[in-house]
Order: sequence, then C-alpha cells, then structure tokens
Amino acid sequence: MPERRSALAAVCRPGTFGARPEAPGLEVREVVGRDLVQVAGWPDNFATVAPRLAEAIEAPLPERFGRAVSAGGRRVFLLAPERLWIAAPDGEGLGKRLADRFTAEEAVVTELGHSRSILRVTGPAARSVLAKGLPVDLDERVFPPQAFAQSAIHHIGLLLHRVDEGQAAAPVFELYVARGFAVSFWDWLTHAASEPGYRVTAPAA
Repeated sequence: MPERRSALAAVCRPGTFGARPEAPGLEVREVVGRDLVQVAGWPDNFATVAPRLAEAIEAPLPERFGRAVSAGGRRVFLLAPERLWIAAPDGEGLGKRLADRFTAEEAVVTELGHSRSILRVTGPAARSVLAKGLPVDLDERVFPPQAFAQSAIHHIGLLLHRVDEGQAAAPVFELYVARGFAVSFWDWLTHAASEPGYRVTAPAA
C-alpha cells in the first residue's frame, strides 16, 4: 500500500516564529492519523438508515446543521440534508465497513481518505488571526464548542470546527483544507499570524 505523506511536510516545521517569539499568540500543529468518509443518503429513507449508521460508526448523528458530534475518537458533521462527513482514526477501515453495510439504495459511501489536510489552531490570538480572512463570527456566543462552518479563507474552501469543550484558556479550532491547497493555506495562515507570533508543534493525532 502506498505510503501516505503529509502535504505540509516541507513547510510545517516545529519552531517559534513571527514578531513575538518569546510569547506567541498562536499555536499550530498538523493533525495526522485521521481518515475521512462521506455518507450521503436519500430523503425517502434516511430516517430509517440513520439509526443503523449511528450504530455502525458508534457515535450519535448530529441533530442540526452547524453543530458537530464528537464521540469515541470520531467527529461527525452534517454538511447538508442526508449528507455527512465522518472523521475517524486511520486504520479502522471505516469506509469499507460502511460500504459493505449499506446498499446504494440506502446510502452512498465515499472514502475521502487523506484528501484534506487538518490543522489545529489555538491560543489567545486564534480568533483574531482567523478573522483576518474568515467571514464567520467566532464569538463565544455565536460559535461555541462543537460549532462548525463551511467557508473560505483567501479563496480556499475549508471546514472550520471548534473542538474544545469551553474549559480551555483559549478556543481550539480544527481546519479541514483540501490537500492540494494546503501549502497555499499554510502560507496565508503563517503570514496572518506573524504579528502576534506563532509556535508550530509536532504533528499529532
């Protein structure tokens, strides 16, 4: 099986950068070891398929748009009516298991694999840095833990998910960016973070 390599390996190097290396306002790391599967159902039978899908992925399905569910190492996003993304630990073979469980008349399972690079961003400057390019209000009252949005930064489409539980000193965001645009997005992010300074830490799951 071909080795899966990070699209950011050449640029996402640990260290402290920017104008405030002594107290950087942002911490960035790549998230690795995560698989991505899309499941799309049909309006006439999704209500009966949904409980079986929740059982298969061992996680409840989101009840509304814009709020993800995190359980058992999985993150589940309702992107559109009857269409979900499921991010799960790599190596579980989730896509194949779901494809074997559902017929095409019940749901269409698409393995997205590593088609997205995932970055985790946190720190006191996280909101202000992302706000330089993101047309989404990240205020605590509007964008609480488990909120997510599909949007774009610098003409690069992404999915932004707030993953902390609201108890951390600063919010934690994960950004899913198409692999082909990952380096371009990295260039934008590090430029935007140069004023408050940023620390890059080693990749983690």
